[in-house]
Amino acid sequence: MNPIPQLRTIHTRPAGETISAHSPDAPTRTPGGGRAPEPAIDLSRVPLPARGLLLSLHSHHLLTDADLGKFVAELGDRIRVLTTREHAADALVRLGLLTKYVRGRALAGHFSGLMFGPYRVLDRAGAGTVGVVFRGEHGLLKRPVALKVVSAANLPSADDRERFLLEARTLAALDHPHVVRCFDAGAVSDGGEEFWYQSHEWAGGGDLEQAVYDRGTAGVADGCRWGWQAAAGLHAAHRAGLVHRDVKPSNLLLDEAGRVKVADFGLVRHPASDRTPPNGMLGSPQFLAPEQMNDPSTVGPPADVYALGVSVFWLVSGKLPRPDGPPSELVQHLRTQEAARLRTARPDAPPELDDLLARMLAANPFTRPGLPEVMATFARFAAPTGLPELAARVLDVDDEAESLRTAVGQLEYELTEARKHRDDARRAILKAVHATAGREAYESGERAGTFAAVILKHLSKHPNWSGYRHPLTRVELAAIAATADVPGAAGVFDRLGELPTPLPFLRAAKDAVRHHRERWDGSGPGKLVGTAIPPVARVVAVATEFERLTNADGDPAAALAALKKQAGQAFDPDVVAAALAATDELTDLVAPVLELVPEQG
Repeated sequence: MNPIPQLRTIHTRPAGETISAHSPDAPTRTPGGGRAPEPAIDLSRVPLPARGLLLSLHSHHLLTDADLGKFVAELGDRIRVLTTREHAADALVRLGLLTKYVRGRALAGHFSGLMFGPYRVLDRAGAGTVGVVFRGEHGLLKRPVALKVVSAANLPSADDRERFLLEARTLAALDHPHVVRCFDAGAVSDGGEEFWYQSHEWAGGGDLEQAVYDRGTAGVADGCRWGWQAAAGLHAAHRAGLVHRDVKPSNLLLDEAGRVKVADFGLVRHPASDRTPPNGMLGSPQFLAPEQMNDPSTVGPPADVYALGVSVFWLVSGKLPRPDGPPSELVQHLRTQEAARLRTARPDAPPELDDLLARMLAANPFTRPGLPEVMATFARFAAPTGLPELAARVLDVDDEAESLRTAVGQLEYELTEARKHRDDARRAILKAVHATAGREAYESGERAGTFAAVILKHLSKHPNWSGYRHPLTRVELAAIAATADVPGAAGVFDRLGELPTPLPFLRAAKDAVRHHRERWDGSGPGKLVGTAIPPVARVVAVATEFERLTNADGDPAAALAALKKQAGQAFDPDVVAAALAATDELTDLVAPVLELVPEQG
C-alpha cells in the first residue's frame, strides 16, 4: 500500500454511465456550417471504407492535404490493401499522422471535441472539476500545446466566463521561465455545444504530484530545486500584482528538461478584479493558508508562501504538516496547533531547511519569509539546475564543492532577477527624466543624444578609443543630455548609482552631467585636463555644442567648422575628428528638423 497521502480528487464514472453531453468527449454530431473543401490529393486508389475515413478526418481538419499526400506517397501500391476503416486508421497511426486517442474517437464517429480554433487534440491529458485538459498542437505551426477546455454549460454566468478569461490574460502577461505561458484563448461551437478553451505551453514532464506517486518522495536536493524554481515563478506573479491562491504539487508542472513551471492560475487574485466572494473557500484545504480560509478575497503573497511550504514539505517527506482529515478538523488544528516540523518526518533534512519551512507554515502571515529569502535558502540545498541525475552525488561531495554549487545556483537566479530589476529601473528613470525635464529641454536632449550616438559609433573605429566599450543607447544619451545643465542632477545620479542593482548607464550619466563643461586644455570649472575628463563627458560636450549651434542657425557645416577650431582647446580632438568623419550622417539628421534614429538596445 502506498504510504504517501493521496492529494488528488479521483473522479470515476460508474459502469454503464454515458459521458455527459456537456463534455468535450461527448459523441455529438459533425459540426454544420457549410461543406468542407475537398482534398487536393487524389484518393481514388484508396478503397471506399478507408477513403471515407480519410475524407471525414480531412473535413474535420484533423488531416491536412500535406498529411494525405504523405499517406498516399508512403504507402504507394500497398494502399489497395486498406480495405477497412480500421486498417486505414492503423496505417495513419504508424505514420505518425494520427494518435491512438484520435484513432479511437474517429472510428467511433465521435469527431466533435477534437478541434478548438486552430488547435487539434492529440490525446487526453487529465481532468479537473469543470473541464478537461488535452495534449494538442497548432494545426499549421505544429507547436505542441496543452488545451484547457470547459463547456459553456460549466461557465453559466458572466463572472464565470470572465474568471476563465482572466486566467488566460494573467498567464499571457507573465513571461517567465518558471510560469506556464498562455498562447491563446477563445470559444468555439461544436456539435451544437459551445466550448471555451485556452492553449498553454506544453510541459511534457507531468506534474510534481504524479512524479512523487510514480517515483517516490524527492530527495532534499531535488525538492529544494523544485521549490526554488516554483518560488521564482510565484515571485514574478507577485511582482505583477497577482496572487495564485492554489499552489500545490499538481499545479507545479515539469517540462522535458526537468524545469518546474507554475500552472493553473484559475483562482488567481488580480488587483483589478473583485470577483472573489469574501466568504468562499477557494483552493485545496491542505494547502490553504489560515487567512485564506477566512476571506480569500483579501489574501496576499504570504498565502502562496504558505502553500509552497506545504508543497515542498510533502515533496521531500511524503507527509503533510497537518492532519489529512475533514476540513473542520483541519481548521481546528490551524487554530490551536503549530504545523509539524520537517525533521520529524525527514530526520536527515538540514536544520536550516527545517527552520525555513516552519516559518513558511506560520499561522501569522506577517511572520512568513518573503520569496527572495525562500529562494536563497532553497538554492543552498538545491540540485544543480537541469542536472537532477547528479543530485545524489552532489550531496556527498565535500564542503568546498557544495559551496560552489550553492553559489552557482544563487548567482544564476540573482543574475536573472538583476536583469529584470535593471530593465524596470531603467524604464522608470528614463520616463521620469522625460516627464520632469520639460518638453523643450527633452527635445534638445533627444537631438544631442542622437548626435552623441553617431559620434560614438565613429569613435569606436579610432585607435585611441578602440578599448572603449560604451553601453549607452540613444535614449539614455538623450536623458543625459536633457539633464546635463539641471542643477543637482549629478547628485541624483549619484544616489541612483547606489541602488542594489545599479544600471550600467548611471555612472556614465553622473560623469557626463558633472564634467561635460570641462575643457580639454584644463580651463574648465573642475580644472580637469585632457583624458582626465571622463569619456562620455567629452562626447556629450561635443554633441550638445553641435546641437546648440545647429539649433541656432541650422547650418551643420558651420557648426562642424566651429567645433574644429575648438579641437584641442575646449574639446577632445579625437571626438571632434569623429564628428567630422560623420559629417554626412549629422547633416542628414539636422535637416529638416531631425528625424530621430530608432533606439538600438
